[in-house]
Amino acid sequence: MVLFRQTKLKFPEDDIAFLMDMNTFQLEGRYPDYQRKIYKIYKSEKTQKIISRCRKLKYILQKKLQ
Repeated sequence: MVLFRQTKLKFPEDDIAFLMDMNTFQLEGRYPDYQRKIYKIYKSEKTQKIISRCRKLKYILQKKLQ
């Protein structure tokens, strides 16, 4: 989120909140025990929704940065 806040890009508050939630996934690399907790929380259907939203935001970001 630090890099995002340093940009001049504008996003709706719900997208910003979603990106902040996505920060929890970066902890997996630093804290291996955290991985087990993530697997218990995020089942297939929820994970697919998250992936879909990430793809949408990626597309929007790419368009804004062109």
